Amino acid sequence: MRVSRLEIGLVVSALLGAIANPQHQLRAANRAGTAPPQQDVSAAQRVNWRKATRDDVVAAYEVFRRHHPGMFDPDNPGFPRQLRRARDAALKFAQKVHDAEGHMRALALFSAVLADGHARVQASYSGHGDILWPGFRTVWRGDALHVVGPVEEGPPPKSVLLGCDGGDARTVIRDNAFSFYGRPAEAGQWWEDAPSTFLRVKSPYEKLPHRCRFRDPNGQVKAYSLNWQAVPQDLWPAWLETESKREPIGLTEPRPGMYLISLPTFWPDEVGRVQYGRLFRDIDQNLRGPS
Repeated sequence: MRVSRLEIGLVVSALLGAIANPQHQLRAANRAGTAPPQQDVSAAQRVNWRKATRDDVVAAYEVFRRHHPGMFDPDNPGFPRQLRRARDAALKFAQKVHDAEGHMRALALFSAVLADGHARVQASYSGHGDILWPGFRTVWRGDALHVVGPVEEGPPPKSVLLGCDGGDARTVIRDNAFSFYGRPAEAGQWWEDAPSTFLRVKSPYEKLPHRCRFRDPNGQVKAYSLNWQAVPQDLWPAWLETESKREPIGLTEPRPGMYLISLPTFWPDEVGRVQYGRLFRDIDQNLRGPS
């Protein structure tokens, strides 16, 4: 196993090995939970996944060390140290890798620690298990994780997570939602990734929260033992429809004094280009103020 190709651009993607099937980025809640495909056991037995993972982590580190602009940026003197941290964290994780999923997660961890929004290393993998939930979903609003429907069991809607298993809410979210993906130093990433704290993949590499405390809308604090289970198949269509909705390009004012800029695509069609032009004019007009 070794790095076979590197693409440098908005995303650096090292396509590692040829054992796993078509590229799959593990993101809880992006796809319905399905049973993993049958794997060729004899082929899997021929792979020393721990060694393969170590080799690929080191190879990825060398590619980044030689080619990443951060290594040559005088304004970013901490990048080499950050890159070494990414390598060391992935190599430590590699000690417990025993299959293709672990290999994929080690490389995802490398990217998570590096925390570069435009460069990552990822392995192809398609054998993920079911998507699990504790009977409710959450959204990040302001500086807290809020419960939203449907709630089949657990805290009532609009409850706020206070913590789990002795850790505070932010620690729980970092240890789960940001353990292999995302950049928690960026506020916007919490809106996108924090809700996956309670949407996890069934995996031997996951340590799920067990008992969590929530504050309900009336201010009452209560602890709940979480019952993790596969997300019911009939819930996925509505979820995916909601997730796929995008606001049109533009500037809006949902309420007085609060402005929302919607940028749903970096590759607009003809209509989108017109909308971007209007957006730029609206921003300019608002910055200048009334004439």
